[in-house]
Amino acid sequence: MLWMSIIFWFSSQSAITVVESKPADILIHKLAHVGEYMILYTLLFWAFNGKNARSLIILIMFAISDEIHQYFVPTRECRITDVLIDILGGLTSMTLLYFYFKKTMIKPR
Repeated sequence: MLWMSIIFWFSSQSAITVVESKPADILIHKLAHVGEYMILYTLLFWAFNGKNARSLIILIMFAISDEIHQYFVPTRECRITDVLIDILGGLTSMTLLYFYFKKTMIKPR
């Protein structure tokens, strides 16, 4: 819940420019989306004892609700592409966890 609150808080802030170059600024923002949702998926995965489907469904629902929330924040936009990028972050984390557990033969609780 704490990580979701942090993501929600960042979504409540006005849009900021990180670097002057527009393409680089967009890339940095999109990579931040991926990173935020990789962390979120990992936390959900552990909270639900390794249940991939449940973790991914909650991640998707949160990503959608976060974009809807941004629709109401001045200078922010609601974009389906951001939801897809968020899901990509979750899927990336899911894949990394899969290979980690496969290699170490450790089963999540």
